[in-house]
Amino acid sequence: ATRLWQCKMLQYYASNLYFVRITLRVGKMWCMCPKVESALGRSYYEAPLFTNILNHIKKVTGDSHSIIQKDDAIRFLFEKVNNISDAIDLLKKIYERQ
Repeated sequence: ATRLWQCKMLQYYASNLYFVRITLRVGKMWCMCPKVESALGRSYYEAPLFTNILNHIKKVTGDSHSIIQKDDAIRFLFEKVNNISDAIDLLKKIYERQ
């Protein structure tokens, strides 16, 4: 039951930050933004949403993140995210900066 609750918390923060997919693997977390050509992507990139979230990420993580553009989507790569609790804590900090 605890793992299910953690997954729901991760999903909550990710969706509020407009991340459409989260991948946790080998101490890293990838957060995929909406594709540029999707309806959600158009509103996400045209409105100041993307810029605001990027600024919050910079404030929370400093230089410990990377931005990857691949297959018409942007992904944020966060280092030193070793488990789902670390992922929730990081996304929660970014979300609370908004």
